[in-house]
Amino acid sequence: MAAELDGFVRNDEFGQAAVYHPSLDDPVIPDTLDCDIILEFDAVLQPSSYDAQVVETGTIIEALYRDIAEPRHGSHFVVGDKKYVVERIMDNDRVFVRMAVTEEDI
Repeated sequence: MAAELDGFVRNDEFGQAAVYHPSLDDPVIPDTLDCDIILEFDAVLQPSSYDAQVVETGTIIEALYRDIAEPRHGSHFVVGDKKYVVERIMDNDRVFVRMAVTEEDI
């Protein structure tokens, strides 16, 4: 399926450019990787546990799995003057990875 998406996602209209910094405990991935991401602000986040009753909004990043593989908690993306730190993986279908992130100024 990923090969079928090559022409679809490899163009100038897929999200925006970012620099991915894997967490320090991931020895396989290089220090930084250029990638394209989709940022979604004020998104409704799925509850982090079965006991959650409150709807929470936050920021989500969606990226291609082949660009970043499986990010870990603490990995981060830099876009302009903002840093987005991965809090948890929401979905990973081995084509796209969706992550709940927190935003920080650099």
